[in-house]
Amino acid sequence: MSFNRNSTIPNKFKSFDIDTSNWPARHRFIANLPDNPDEFTENNWLNLIVPNQASGGSQQAIEKANNNFLSIRRRLQQLNLLADYNATSTQVEMEQTVNNLKNNDDVTPYVAVLLGKSYKQMEADTHALGVAGPQTANRIGLGDNVDQLVAFFNTMMCCLSESVSKEGKSYSQADGYFGPTAIANNLWPIFTGDNEMKEFKLYLLIKKFYFDSKLYKFISPIHEFSTMEYRGTTINAGTPIYETNKLAPNHIYRLFLLHLWLKNKKATRYNALSKINKIGFCQSFFEAMKGEIIATQYGSLGNTGSIKTLLANYLVNRDPIYLYSAVLSSFTNPANIFPSFDEMHRHQLFMTSAPDFIGPLFMVIAEWKRNNIARIGGLRGNLDFNYVDKLYKSLSKLVSHKNKKISKFTKTILLLKKNVVPVVDLKTKTVNKLNNMNPIIFINNNSLIKTVGFYINPIKSGYAKNAAPDKIYLGGRKKKYTLKNRKKNKRKTLKLQ
Repeated sequence: MSFNRNSTIPNKFKSFDIDTSNWPARHRFIANLPDNPDEFTENNWLNLIVPNQASGGSQQAIEKANNNFLSIRRRLQQLNLLADYNATSTQVEMEQTVNNLKNNDDVTPYVAVLLGKSYKQMEADTHALGVAGPQTANRIGLGDNVDQLVAFFNTMMCCLSESVSKEGKSYSQADGYFGPTAIANNLWPIFTGDNEMKEFKLYLLIKKFYFDSKLYKFISPIHEFSTMEYRGTTINAGTPIYETNKLAPNHIYRLFLLHLWLKNKKATRYNALSKINKIGFCQSFFEAMKGEIIATQYGSLGNTGSIKTLLANYLVNRDPIYLYSAVLSSFTNPANIFPSFDEMHRHQLFMTSAPDFIGPLFMVIAEWKRNNIARIGGLRGNLDFNYVDKLYKSLSKLVSHKNKKISKFTKTILLLKKNVVPVVDLKTKTVNKLNNMNPIIFINNNSLIKTVGFYINPIKSGYAKNAAPDKIYLGGRKKKYTLKNRKKNKRKTLKLQ
């Protein structure tokens, strides 16, 4: 699908702190962009992020962004945390750098630990330092261009230094597979200037796409640890950590996935399950998909070239829900190859351990992967923008909630908070019902509910029609407009008068 110029920013001037006097220039700039993001020039991309005066921004903003980047880069260079374009390091040198970081009294303890951890893990994945292996043999699909590889390493370290100090977010191998790698692979060739200037341009794109959008929070299946080792002692991370047994951002992706997958891909067989098995399956799917959502076999998001369209559309609408929709589409698009419930159910061993479906889910998905080795890399790499746009339109639709207009995405999260109950908050009546079910559901210490930490109210029914759905189904029913409700609403209206 072609580039979408329909920006939602005019509705968000205040939240984005945009100078409205420059909006006409911004609008003209977007209107004059090529229809195909493949034809965007370097200036097109940069002016989408930090626009100059002619594009609806200011030169001061560009200089501020560049100064901020150079300040971060200089600090990392002082700490020896950047890769060198002309030399490699040894294992001893890398370990010494990490130890020096921990022994530096000018660096906050938890920042020293997490930044050192990120530095080593980044090397393990990129080989930019030449310690983990030849620079051309990196394991996250960055190709064999050494300059690009080193720039990627340095750019990510700059981004991570900010996320570590502000939110305790360190590097994860999943990071590269959800945008940063594809951005580097597809846009590095058009960058001009010396390597430091190219790093700045790559930094702007990756930071805006992956870090500022909080995409990393949406895709992460786990939260950061609350304690860590520092100079031989255990210390607190010193960052906001999600409370145990509380619904948190790292749960949202899998809950949306569960609902969208069952509601939009064939699930006739799910409808025939008993209530106990429905409870067991929803708990099992949530747990089993913890690793699947970040599995590297599914490829790098948009790496085949579709990252350009995804990035361009996001830089115009500036709505993170658009990126979340793209990530969810890999598993929920009825047209893609990820198996539906009915396809999984056909496996002869799928129901053998019900209501515990974790083992069968792992087995069926592993077998599906083996049978589709040549195709699974495109599950995340090739984006279907017809479906992404359709899902985004549904999730971003404004709906009423407590006399306010909010996105359907946000309202769904509020509904999930009611339907996903922490074990510690379960009512006695609910606990008694669960105790009377199969022990694997709740009674056992390693039961499905206690393992997850939540009771997920099971989805009542899945998609049962033969034809693919013509709209996005997410569950929930419209409130019936009964005579009683009419009278109630009428009374409210009279009071207001």
